[in-house]
Amino acid sequence: MISGDVSAVTGVTHTQPVAPITAVSRKPYQAKPQSSSDVQDTVHLSSAAQAHLSALQATTREVAEKEGRGGNPQAQRLPAKENAAVRK
Repeated sequence: MISGDVSAVTGVTHTQPVAPITAVSRKPYQAKPQSSSDVQDTVHLSSAAQAHLSALQATTREVAEKEGRGGNPQAQRLPAKENAAVRK
């Protein structure tokens, strides 16, 4: 058994060795230009996603039509723009 006064050590600073910082030179990233005919993105929606999208589009169209009938000039133009976009 050890006897005597025990006291905490205070004021001690521990340091970790640190590697020196060096500058790194990197060339900026340059994407390869692609013509629009080279890129073909395809998205496949599940039947649940298609149903959700249809419902969302219907809701948006109904709100636009309702606001269009209410005299909002911007809302009156929206269905015409949507119909033109669908026809393309």
